[in-house]
Amino acid sequence: MKTTHKYLYTLFIAALSFTACDREIEQEIIDITPPELHVFIEDGSGSAVANATVNIYNTEENLNNSTDPVITKNADDEGKVIATGDELGGPGVFYLRAESGSQSGTGATPYLLLNDGHTRFEIIVQ
Repeated sequence: MKTTHKYLYTLFIAALSFTACDREIEQEIIDITPPELHVFIEDGSGSAVANATVNIYNTEENLNNSTDPVITKNADDEGKVIATGDELGGPGVFYLRAESGSQSGTGATPYLLLNDGHTRFEIIVQ
């Protein structure tokens, strides 16, 4: 008998918990972090390279030919360039060249969705 009471009691509690749940779920997605590509330019020793010029391209061909950059910006005093989602124009892989004096470096980002958040990318110039 005691086992039957425990079973019924457990079944009652389980049924009660399901009926007490609010089933209306409203999902409001709020974009609180705008999409940005944060590029950090460093030298071979890991120090930031201030005022380096960064060109961002849509294709590897444009990178190789140094033609039609989507964005050209100079790094700040901390060796950082920020490209917004609007400046980049849309999702994809971006190809970058950073130059400072006689030093330069290139890189390709992973595929960026540009729907939310900041993506960090580092380029080493040598």
